[in-house]
Amino acid sequence: MKRVIRHPIAQIVWLGLALLAVPWLSCIAARNYTRDELVEDVRYLVDVIEDAHPDPYIRGGGKIAFHLRLYELLHAIPEKGMSRDAFIKLLRPFIAAIGDSHTEIWTSYQVNESQPGGIPFRFGVVEDLLYVLSAVSSSDKEYIGSTLVSVEGIPAEELCERQKRLVPLENDYHVLEEMSSHTLWYAPYLRDLIPEWEDEASLTIELRRPTGEVEELMFDLPVFARRLHHPETRLQVPHPPWYGFSYSFLTPPEEGASLGSGRPFAYLRVDDMTQYGELDEIAGMATSRKPYVTETFRDLAIDMSEEETETLIIDLRENGGGDSTMADILTYFLYGKDVLDKVVGHAPANGGGMIVKLSELYFTSPYNRSLEALNEGREIPWQVGDYDFTLFTGARSVPFEDLPLEEQHTYIDHRYCERTVTFCEEYESGAYEAYYKPRNVIVLVSPWTFSSGFTMARFLYLAGATLIGTPSAQAANSFCNADRWVMPNSGIDGQVNRMYYVEFPIGSDLAHTLPMHHQVTYEELAAYGFDPNAELLLALDWLRDEALDSQQEGK
Repeated sequence: MKRVIRHPIAQIVWLGLALLAVPWLSCIAARNYTRDELVEDVRYLVDVIEDAHPDPYIRGGGKIAFHLRLYELLHAIPEKGMSRDAFIKLLRPFIAAIGDSHTEIWTSYQVNESQPGGIPFRFGVVEDLLYVLSAVSSSDKEYIGSTLVSVEGIPAEELCERQKRLVPLENDYHVLEEMSSHTLWYAPYLRDLIPEWEDEASLTIELRRPTGEVEELMFDLPVFARRLHHPETRLQVPHPPWYGFSYSFLTPPEEGASLGSGRPFAYLRVDDMTQYGELDEIAGMATSRKPYVTETFRDLAIDMSEEETETLIIDLRENGGGDSTMADILTYFLYGKDVLDKVVGHAPANGGGMIVKLSELYFTSPYNRSLEALNEGREIPWQVGDYDFTLFTGARSVPFEDLPLEEQHTYIDHRYCERTVTFCEEYESGAYEAYYKPRNVIVLVSPWTFSSGFTMARFLYLAGATLIGTPSAQAANSFCNADRWVMPNSGIDGQVNRMYYVEFPIGSDLAHTLPMHHQVTYEELAAYGFDPNAELLLALDWLRDEALDSQQEGK
């Protein structure tokens, strides 16, 4: 079945805005960089990557393969030069082949947030599927829950394979997350994915309805994306303030009232880990106007204790990261120092840990010690370009547990008191260490749980919490701690990692995908009517079923 979807009012609005923007857009389009300028930019980028990155070859076929791609990249720059967007398009596959999601281009294509130009649906991820999460037009809400079959006749499976060649990705969930977040929504990214798409005034897709019927839709583009229409939710949850984290006590919906006889559960939501006072202290600021998570998490522990809360649900579904010290602080209040040492020291205790490339770029960061300071007391001094294996027990013949206690602490001690005064005072006093941990600690995870957000999920996983949702796009074994680069001519910028973190044995499934204790299925999602809070509702029902099973066993 084929349906043509037109948005005449949106077309008129878009046309008027487009006419106003013509002079500005023409100015951008007219700026071409010469081939010499772009060759210099490429060589600068490659020098930075090879200098700073611990191993830019490991996931891309080796050093010769890396330089073959460089050779092809340089010779693909036309004699007449290129525009910025065209140059970004040329660079993307080269960066993607490194296979490190934090070594990336920051500069994006010129896009219009009001008229993104791609598919006028936002997609979610469940299992290995992309499903319609929300619609730009209220009349298209009927397609929510439908899964993507094809775009412009290209099957979804082939689109996923193409996506892997355009962006550095960590695992299969990262492929789907990138398609949802950027590629299917914005026209410039969609053109990269589907060069066969010639008529940008229209777009044809196929969706499989929840009933199994496949329907073909053709959209007139671009569509004015004023708002997104979501399905109703059975359980409204509060959004955190501007700083990205907050907690509250919620009552389960009537259908799940058997959870503790309808008693409220604690709901901690962390969407952002960049706007808290301790992070300003780490950056060397004497005071901060931002809230301190030490105070927030201490209050949460006290309130849960007073309420005798049986369940804490930690929502990390929209947590894209920041600084992982917040994960340490939360683990301390819930589980205490011994468990904190265990989760922080899990990697070195199992033959892993951190490998640091001591590059020229590394020593430009104000957060890193100088080469002279690092070499104090060393029998064999380091040189620029060396690798620091101090925090990597895989380089040692002595098992971690047999190392002297003070040496073990170099792996698991984050030197809190050298970094954050506020948490240091609590950490040293131990006044609220492991103050209160509910019987049930559940963590909600999605592919958008990334970077330090993923670290928080991993810490809680290792501490014994239950993970529910869809796995993160972040791999547990990954490169990290990036520094910024800026090309001297085009101004295109991005970042390159300088550390490699090995959490689980290399080659194991855990190394690239952290498993869920209960991974949400498409069938379950459909049973909840594709509710935006389906993972939360499933967690409550899962607890209810666990409680009922325990009651049956006790009889």
